Amino acid sequence: MILVSLDAEKEKYETFTKDMSRITSCDLKGREGQAARYYCVFATPTLYLLYVNKKILVKPIIRSKSLRGLIC
Repeated sequence: MILVSLDAEKEKYETFTKDMSRITSCDLKGREGQAARYYCVFATPTLYLLYVNKKILVKPIIRSKSLRGLIC
């Protein structure tokens, strides 16, 4: 499991992840960060199901005026 955090405060992110034994990442830009845009995060948690070869099998669908019903 990989955790990509949408925290905007470094201290909160570090407190939450300090005892985790998994890979974590955070750009400290919250929902305005590159990860949130790239992975179409519009709610949390946002989950992806990957094949063993790391290809995305299932990803969320974004609902907005301009992209209604399209897969991100």
